[in-house]
Amino acid sequence: MVPAIERGLQDIRYAIRTLSKAPGFSAVVLAALALGIGATTAIFTVVNSVLLEPLPFPNPSRLVALRESRPDGKIIPFVQTQNFLDWRTRNRSFERIAVLQQVPVNLVVGSAEAEQVSGLRVSADFFPLLGVRPLLGRWLTPEDDLPGAPARVVLSFGFWQRRFGGDPRVIGTRLTVLGNASEVIGVMPSGFALPNVTAELFVAVQINPAFAARDGRNFQVLGRMREGVPIAAARAEMRSLAIQTAAERPAFNTRWSATATPLLDDSVGDVRISLLVLLGAVFFVLVLCCVNVANLYLMRSYNRARELTVRHALGASRGRLFHQLLAESLLLSLSGGLLGIGCAYAGVRGLLGLLPASFPLPRLAEIQVDGRVLLVCLGVSVMAGIAFGLAPALAADFRNPADTLRHAGRSIAGRRSAFGKVLVVAEVALALVLVCGAGLMVRSFIELNRVNPGFRPERLLTLRMLLVPRKYGPDRNARAAVVAEMLAKIRALPQVTAAASTQSLPLTGISSGSGVYRADRPAPQPGSMPTAGFSVISDGYFNTMGIPLLAGREFDSRDRSGSKPVAVINRAAAQMLYPGENPIGKQVTVIWDGAPQAEIVGIAADSRFEGLQAPSGAFIFLPNAQRPNLFTGLVIRTESDPLLTTAAVREAIRSVDPNQGVLETKTMEQRITDSVARPRLQTILLSAFGILALVLACIGIYGVLAYAVSERLREIGVRMALGATSSTILGEILSGGLALTIVGLCIGFGAAIALTRYLETLLYGVRPTDPMVFASAIVTLLLVATTACYLPARRAARVDPMVVLREE
Repeated sequence: MVPAIERGLQDIRYAIRTLSKAPGFSAVVLAALALGIGATTAIFTVVNSVLLEPLPFPNPSRLVALRESRPDGKIIPFVQTQNFLDWRTRNRSFERIAVLQQVPVNLVVGSAEAEQVSGLRVSADFFPLLGVRPLLGRWLTPEDDLPGAPARVVLSFGFWQRRFGGDPRVIGTRLTVLGNASEVIGVMPSGFALPNVTAELFVAVQINPAFAARDGRNFQVLGRMREGVPIAAARAEMRSLAIQTAAERPAFNTRWSATATPLLDDSVGDVRISLLVLLGAVFFVLVLCCVNVANLYLMRSYNRARELTVRHALGASRGRLFHQLLAESLLLSLSGGLLGIGCAYAGVRGLLGLLPASFPLPRLAEIQVDGRVLLVCLGVSVMAGIAFGLAPALAADFRNPADTLRHAGRSIAGRRSAFGKVLVVAEVALALVLVCGAGLMVRSFIELNRVNPGFRPERLLTLRMLLVPRKYGPDRNARAAVVAEMLAKIRALPQVTAAASTQSLPLTGISSGSGVYRADRPAPQPGSMPTAGFSVISDGYFNTMGIPLLAGREFDSRDRSGSKPVAVINRAAAQMLYPGENPIGKQVTVIWDGAPQAEIVGIAADSRFEGLQAPSGAFIFLPNAQRPNLFTGLVIRTESDPLLTTAAVREAIRSVDPNQGVLETKTMEQRITDSVARPRLQTILLSAFGILALVLACIGIYGVLAYAVSERLREIGVRMALGATSSTILGEILSGGLALTIVGLCIGFGAAIALTRYLETLLYGVRPTDPMVFASAIVTLLLVATTACYLPARRAARVDPMVVLREE
């Protein structure tokens, strides 16, 4: 055992001396491995944390999201209230079913200023379903969830720390929540959170069964499957329950269905494709780095063949040489792996530091480099070390040492030359795939930024809030009056040029929809009702937003409570309901909050509401004076930087109602930026990988050709002494390198055609086989390859035959 350890230490010391004599080689290998392993580890960290790690709840595989699907087959995240109550009482597959609704929560603590925070209204089964006990106090009980029960609040760990300084005596604290005097009954532990859901505190939803049948689709629903129930059985039962509810309430449920989706799968949604594409791209980068390192080792192995043969001839066994070479390679690759881990830590931290808290990536707070990631990184390093370390020993011909000594340093021929060429072809092919992917993402992002949102976002301030339900919920006129008074105060501010309210702000991911049809025609059959988006707006909304009116008028003082119900529709709704007709003055039936009919008084231009990537659909606007809503957003156009007016706007709101808080303040340009945050990040990362692939391919081509030229200097010198011209030598070397490049491009083109189709769901306005992108990528690689080939070819063409022959 001791001799083995001594030999190992001796091999390590020898490896350190050998590598120190080749600092350039060592530095390049370390940089390539650190770059490849670091980038791969960083992306795998994100993939592992988001897609692979189980949710932080007991038995997370039994947690599911229960969803409804529309007649067109699209699954939506919200469930009709009575359907939830029926599912809860009739199902046999679930231990518990709970609802949640994310809302702004108006909060007043003692004499402090009113504020709004993100909150969750949840049913009593919510906490037991997830199975996480409170850190302090208790969770909500069925008694707390009864309509009219005293208001009680459970705090998140983060909010408890920030707002109450982590005071353990917080239990029993009195505060005002949503206008109700409330008592803090619990604090949840650190890390308790659902993916894609932000909540500072939790309150009971207190569903009133008397109104549930008439309620809309407002709640998300979670379920915990019983032990031993497979997901297929749960889905089958949900479909069966949907058939029952459709028969009982056809107006709401005809042709609607229901399903169950594992909560982790539901949470990651379309992010899965994005992350897997990035993982595939960074894996290609890792392979490119390894190919480059293999090239370096291959070249070095030819130079060391003479050394190894001499050592073997002097008595060193082949196993001993293998052992020393492996120690040298493992030392280098493990060092590169450790540097890669450092790069990964820095990369993950840098990435998380750059991303805003609102970045649309589930489980963002859970992303960290963990043991599984480190093991993968270590495994990659060890495999790379073994693979590269054996190359020099395999290159040496121990069976015929005289031949090896005679030809060492003379040529790069036979299988050795072929292997180097294969590596070059592989590098070019991989690089083309990455460059094509990056090009598609860049063009897609350019097309996305060219989209006209349909309104003018510059100098536009936006605010979101929920009017205090206890104060304004029962009285519709009070809701309309308080918003009108707020707008009057804001419009009077010096820097404000226009202001208006809207139930849902564009590009926030929050929207409402319902059925709509022409009043002069019979009601459509259940399940075939046309649908449109809805928003309740104040007068001056279209002028403030900069949305053109195509016909008719905006809402004004005539459209008040008690007057004739009116509506403004957008162009898409006009084409859906009244193709080829003028809808102004006609009646439309709206399945929305009270009065079923409204007269169309205006047609607005289409604008992007759900996001720049989502097409403009049919949209109905109703006046806030007639259909006031508790959910209120404000849009305020200013003369200069809108953020400079934020304090004055908030003060104007407080002057109307001192107990009214505001949840969120952003410029509309910030909202547009946030709406394209994920495509921007994908584009930046894939572009970086593409550029890196170009650089690695260039280095690989240059390295192989440069080494080939150095090994053929004697041959080139002899040929030039016999009459070969510089142009002949230049053309020969150049054509040889470009021939390898073209082979790699042909292989890479086929691979890119096959692989870029996985980008289709990430692209906007461009096909995954876009000819312009592919042509640009091929031309770019050809230019890079030509440059890489030209440098060693020029060196070969400038050889002085007399100098070479004299050295020989």
